[in-house]
Amino acid sequence: MTMNNDELERQDAVMERVKTRKWNRFVWSGLVILAIGVILVMIGFDLNTGVNTFSSESLLIGSGAIIALIGIIRILIGIINPSIPADTRAMIEPKPNNAVPLEDLFKHEEEK
Repeated sequence: MTMNNDELERQDAVMERVKTRKWNRFVWSGLVILAIGVILVMIGFDLNTGVNTFSSESLLIGSGAIIALIGIIRILIGIINPSIPADTRAMIEPKPNNAVPLEDLFKHEEEK
């Protein structure tokens, strides 16, 4: 199963669009979420309500840290690029000569 150049170029163009859309979606929203988390942590440190286990200060710092962590994860998701089609083609192993096609495996289920 050999792919022609037009199909390869189309797949490469699609992958570039996917990378761009993924970057725009996750990195920018991750930066906004990270900023909100950092602001909540800063507000929590500025409250100075004292050393109390269940104070509003600890609630703001804890929730701000969790929100900042979510922002960092979203940024990392946006930065990590998906594999390119050439990489995925290299991972596909050729079918052995005695292998049964996938369609034949599920024919008996369709007949029921």
